[in-house]
Amino acid sequence: MRDLLKNRILHYLVVPAALAIWPLLVYAVYLPRLEESWKDEAEQFKKGRNVMEQILNLDPERLSGAKAGPGQFDFATVIQNVATAVGIRPADYKLTVKPVRKNKTGQKIQNAHVILRQVSIKSLAEFLDTLQIRYASLQCDQIKLTRVKGLPDAWKVDLDFAYYY
Repeated sequence: MRDLLKNRILHYLVVPAALAIWPLLVYAVYLPRLEESWKDEAEQFKKGRNVMEQILNLDPERLSGAKAGPGQFDFATVIQNVATAVGIRPADYKLTVKPVRKNKTGQKIQNAHVILRQVSIKSLAEFLDTLQIRYASLQCDQIKLTRVKGLPDAWKVDLDFAYYY
C-alpha cells in the first residue's frame, strides 16, 4: 500500500482522471436532478400559494397576526361561526358568557359555558379542533359528555371555555 502511494503514476494519471470525472458527474447526473427538484418545488409553491389565497379570502383575520383585544373577541360570534362551519344547528347549542375580569396576575380573562345538545363525537371533535386552531388564546377548561338515551351517536356536551386577552 505504501508503494502504491509513492508511485508517481498514481499522482500524475489517476488523480487528474478523478478530478476530470467530477465535472462530468456534475453535468450528467447532479444538474438534471437539480432541475427536476426545482420544477417540483415550483409546483408545490403554486399549490401552496393557491391554498394561502383561499385561506385569506375565507378568513382574513386569521392571517393578520393582530392580537384580539377586549372589544374584538366576541364569544357569541365565534361560537356561532364555528358551530355553523361544522354543521351544528343554532338550536343545538346554548351559550352563557361571563364578563371580562382580571386574574391574580392582572391578565384579562373572559369565561363562557357552552351546552351542545345531540351532537356526534365527530362534530364535537371538529368543533373543538376549529376553535383551538383559530383562537390560540382560547382554552377549553372542562368537558362533560352525557349520552343521549335512545340514539346511537348523540351526546349532550357541557364545555367551559376561558379566553385570555
